[in-house]
Amino acid sequence: VEAYLLIMVLVMIGVVFGSPDPTLEPGQAPAEPAGAWFFAGFLALLLAVEKWFTIHHCRRFVREFIPTQ
Repeated sequence: VEAYLLIMVLVMIGVVFGSPDPTLEPGQAPAEPAGAWFFAGFLALLLAVEKWFTIHHCRRFVREFIPTQ
């Protein structure tokens, strides 16, 4: 999930700067830069939330694994 979100953020940032969107069908209008920025931001937010959950779970597993004195 993390790799997919990161790749999609990079693709949308590429669309903002003029590279063609690989998901477009022939004859379909390209994305507006503002829409691509919004979608990239939304995906970046999802990536941040996923990272937060991962860090939260990993810290718990490390605390359970490493004994304290």
